[in-house]
Amino acid sequence: MYNKIDDLKDKFGLYVAIIIVAIVLSFILYLLPITGVGNKEVIKIYYADNISEAHRKIMDEFNRVNKGKIEVVAVDLPFTKFNTNERKEILARALRSKSSVIDVFAVDHIWVARFSRWAEPLDSYFSKDELDKVIPEALKTCYYEGVLYGMPIYFDIGLLYYRKDLVKKFENLLSFDEDRNPIVTWDNIFEIKEKYFRDRPVYVFHGNDYEGLVCNLVEIYGGLGYSTEKLDKFNFRDSDIVNTFHFIKELLDSGVSPRKVVEFDEIESWQYALTNDIPFFRGWPSFQVMTEIPGVDQSKIDNLGRTYVVFKKGTKPSPVIGGWNLMVSRYSPNKAAAVKFVKFVQQETSQWILRKEGEFLPVLKALYYKKEYTDLDPDLRFFGKYFKYGVQRPVHIEYTKISDIIASNLNLMLKNKISVDESILKIDEQLKKIIRKDKEVLK
Repeated sequence: MYNKIDDLKDKFGLYVAIIIVAIVLSFILYLLPITGVGNKEVIKIYYADNISEAHRKIMDEFNRVNKGKIEVVAVDLPFTKFNTNERKEILARALRSKSSVIDVFAVDHIWVARFSRWAEPLDSYFSKDELDKVIPEALKTCYYEGVLYGMPIYFDIGLLYYRKDLVKKFENLLSFDEDRNPIVTWDNIFEIKEKYFRDRPVYVFHGNDYEGLVCNLVEIYGGLGYSTEKLDKFNFRDSDIVNTFHFIKELLDSGVSPRKVVEFDEIESWQYALTNDIPFFRGWPSFQVMTEIPGVDQSKIDNLGRTYVVFKKGTKPSPVIGGWNLMVSRYSPNKAAAVKFVKFVQQETSQWILRKEGEFLPVLKALYYKKEYTDLDPDLRFFGKYFKYGVQRPVHIEYTKISDIIASNLNLMLKNKISVDESILKIDEQLKKIIRKDKEVLK
C-alpha cells in the first residue's frame, strides 16, 4: 500500500499537519515587513493550493509579466501529503483567525458555501463576457445564495479507468461508443467477475472515511437510475438510498471489490488496482498527475484507458462533478492584485498550461472546441461531451459536516462494524441535528 507520510496517518496526524502549516504561515507573516524593505512597491500575493509544476509555471509567468509590481508566493498544500479533508481543515483554521497571510486559496468546489464567510464576493470584479467564457458546469459551483464567491481553476469529473491489456480478454462482453470507448455496466462487472476473475476483484473504488467515499456513493446512486435531486433533501431513509447502501455492500461481499477499499483514498486505490492487475478502478482525470506511485510498473500506467463511470444497464452514467475553485480572502489587504492573479489563471494560455503540463481539465469553453487545442489533445472532445452526464453533490452551507457524517457511517458499514439499517439510522439521526426542518435546502 502506498505509504503517504506516516505522521499524517497516525491518530494525531491532522493536528500535526495543521500546526506545521500554521507555523509556516506565521513565519511568512512575520517576514512580510522585512521582505517589503527595499522594494515597497512590490505587492506580495500569498496563494495556498496544491502547487503542481503546471501551477508553478503559471505563477512564474505571472510574476514575469508583473515584475516589480506584483509577486505571487506559493503556500504549497500538496495532495501527496494532505487529502481533501485535511486541506479543508488547514485552510479553515487559517481563515477563521482572520489572518491576512493568505490572499488567494483553492477550495474543492463543494466547500464554496462554507468558505463564503471568509471570501470576498467577486461579482463586481468579473464582467458578463468573462463569465460567459467559463463552462457552465464549473461556473455554477462558484455561487452561493446567488453571490459569486470564486472562480474555477480546473474542472474534475468521475471516470472509470481500465487496463487495455486486461480488457482484451473479455471485450466481447462489452459495448463501445462511436469513439471506441468501452461502455461498462454493473451487469458487465458482475459477469466479468464470474467468468474471468473468480479468484480476485475486478473493480476498485476509494472507500475510506472521507469525501471521496461520498463521491462514490452519489455516483453509484445516480448510476443505478435513481434521481440525484432527491439527495438534496438528505432523506437517508428513502428506499433508493437504502438500496444503494445494500448495493455498495454487495460489491465487497461478492468479491467484486476488495475489502481493503475501506482503507483507500484515491492514490491508495489506484496503487492497489495497478499493483494487483485489477481491470477497473474509479478515478479522476487528475490521476494523470499522480502517476509517480512507488511500486507500480510504468508499463501498466501506459496501458490505462479512461471511459464513462459504471452504471446500470438501461440507465446512464452519473459521474460526480469535481474540481477546484479560487477564492480571494475577505481579509486580504491586496484584493485587486489577488483578483488580477485569478484572472491570469483563467486566460487561455494559462488554462492550456494546466492541461498540457498537468493533465487538468480546463474551465474555458474555448479549449473544448477550438481545433488548435482538440487536434493536439483529442481527449478534450470526449470530456466536452461527457460533461452533460455530470451530477453535483448536494449544496448546503453545512455540507462538510453532513459529508463527514455520511462518510463515517458508510465506512463503518463497509467494515461490517454496523449493519446497513444501523448506518442509515445513525446518518438520519445525526443529520437532523444539523439540518433544521424549517430551513430550505439549496438546490
